[in-house]
Amino acid sequence: MESILCPERLNLDPQDPEAALAFELWLACFQLYLEEVSATEPAVMHRILLSQVTLKVYSLIRDLLTYEEALDALKRQYLRPVNTAYARHRLARRRQRPGESSAEFLRALQTLVRTCDLQNAYGGTACGAASMRRPLLQESGSLPLGPPYRLG
Repeated sequence: MESILCPERLNLDPQDPEAALAFELWLACFQLYLEEVSATEPAVMHRILLSQVTLKVYSLIRDLLTYEEALDALKRQYLRPVNTAYARHRLARRRQRPGESSAEFLRALQTLVRTCDLQNAYGGTACGAASMRRPLLQESGSLPLGPPYRLG
C-alpha cells in the first residue's frame, strides 16, 4: 500500500497552537489516501487509521473499535470549538507591529478573521460586505472602492 499520497503518521500534541490546522491537513491527506487505495470497508479503514498514528495518538483511540468512533475521538481532541468572542477581541486589538510589513499584517488579519464568525455576528452579512462598505465610502468620497489592503 505504498503510495505517494500516504500521509505521515499523525504525531500531534493537542496543546500545540497549530494542532487544529495540522490535524485538518493530515485528515485531508488521509482521506485522499483512503480514496486512492479504494478503502471503503470500515474495518479496513480502521486498520489503516491505526497504522497512521504514533503511540501518543494511539493512546487516545486504542479502546475504540470502529473507524467512525476513532475518527470522531480524534476530531474532538484536535478540532476544538473556537471562542468567537475572544477571536473577535483579538481581531479588534490586532495592530501592525514595528517592523511588520503590510503583507504580513494582512495575512495575520486574514487568519484572525477566519475564526471570528462574522456572518452570524452581523445577521448574515459580514462587516466587510460591499452593501455596507459602499455607502460609507461614497459619503467620504476620498477613498476608492477597492479592497482596503490596497490602501496600505
